[in-house]
Amino acid sequence: MLILLVKPEFGFGQQRQTRDFDSIIVAAQKAQAAGDYASSARDYAEAASIRPESPELWANLGLMQQETGNIPSAIESFQKAII
Repeated sequence: MLILLVKPEFGFGQQRQTRDFDSIIVAAQKAQAAGDYASSARDYAEAASIRPESPELWANLGLMQQETGNIPSAIESFQKAII
């Protein structure tokens, strides 16, 4: 008779957990303060996808997109901020 003992491995077969909202905002602010506007824009975009009703997030995203020279996206984000 063969008995197999299996040790459970947590996380095995699971996708990487998404960052929580607060950690995304902190990362966006740190990137912005460091002048890494592209990373900050990505983080603000992720935060805005979680809370699309927040005009502040859209405005911050627009500012970071403007800083990276992505003017069409910045305009779109600013428009979402004022709606």
